[in-house]
Amino acid sequence: MGYSRGYRTEHRDTWSQWTCERDGCEASKTVHGDQHDDRAATYAARHQEETHRDALITDAITALSTARAALHLLPGVVTDVDTHTYRGRACVTPEAAADALGMWESQLTATLPEPSGQDERVLWRLAGHHGREAVCKHSRTP
Repeated sequence: MGYSRGYRTEHRDTWSQWTCERDGCEASKTVHGDQHDDRAATYAARHQEETHRDALITDAITALSTARAALHLLPGVVTDVDTHTYRGRACVTPEAAADALGMWESQLTATLPEPSGQDERVLWRLAGHHGREAVCKHSRTP
């Protein structure tokens, strides 16, 4: 997880500049005019929320993908487990868990910005379709 959670601002008499400190991000903006220092901080915070969100989602997708691959690579080591859901107890198989991880991976992928490449865009749209189809019909959330 290679991202910084912050930004830095530089203030002068008539302008302020903010710079993202996230690894690999070179976003920066100079703000002039009334309340330039407050507006620069607002722009920087908004940028951090957007890039932090995408970085967090990307990290979660990687973790889900890694967990799913581990379940596939370790047949016989991981067993069925009893667990609790809001609908009661359930026996979950490694195969069912791997399927669920894959669906959550698709749902998260669909929340990322649309890619620019044609092949990536097709996969992104397919992930959105699979993610929507996987929503539990008995879910308490809309």
